[in-house]
Amino acid sequence: MSQEDSTPVGAPPAAAPGALLVEELRPPESWPGAGGRKSVAPDVPAWPGRARSHDPGGSWPGAQPAAPRRPARTATGDTAAGQLDAQALARLRSRPPAHRISRLAKGRWALVAGLGWLAPFVLVCGWIALDPTRRPTQLVALAAVAIAALAHIVVLPRLRYRLHRWEVTDDAIYVQTGSLRPVRRVVPLAHVRAVTTGQGPLERIFELGTISVNTTSGRVRLTNLPRRAMRDVGARLAERVPKA
Repeated sequence: MSQEDSTPVGAPPAAAPGALLVEELRPPESWPGAGGRKSVAPDVPAWPGRARSHDPGGSWPGAQPAAPRRPARTATGDTAAGQLDAQALARLRSRPPAHRISRLAKGRWALVAGLGWLAPFVLVCGWIALDPTRRPTQLVALAAVAIAALAHIVVLPRLRYRLHRWEVTDDAIYVQTGSLRPVRRVVPLAHVRAVTTGQGPLERIFELGTISVNTTSGRVRLTNLPRRAMRDVGARLAERVPKA
């Protein structure tokens, strides 16, 4: 018998060169102890260096860690109700708040400033009446007090009124204050813990009100609001306070 006919009858044909290597790289059809069932191992990246799969077990030696999944955004760019991401916060700060305070705030500020300057004015006048020997110095002091009081009573309230603004959106409280330059503060509604409304003696005279909001990062106040706006906005904010 020749060497070509030495293969036993019924034996599988000889594998072609390289076939054994392909067979060894093929994944097993079942795991040890699986009872012959086909493997259901999750797919893995086909090449080292690919990003890690989000599925359990989806990794490969040398794979780069996958980027964390971002929370779903709403149409306004918020990550959740009452929360602001960095982009939404930047968009809000890029413009002033939508609403001005009441015009009557200028009268209240002027009255408070006038009461504060009443004592220096009385002291200078008393000095002039009791010591007539120093008229030039006394007149200079009186003029200085009058100019400072006039600026505080007339000019400063107008500047403050132009800068003081407020806004309550679906997700945040936005307040702008200041006298010479604006100072802005944004508080997400998710951080609100308590809301109170009130009126002081002068606020009652000018029909103004204040909303005080306690948050996880401190307190923010919406001052010099019209009385009706104080009630409506205060009730709206109170609805967002977490129930105990």
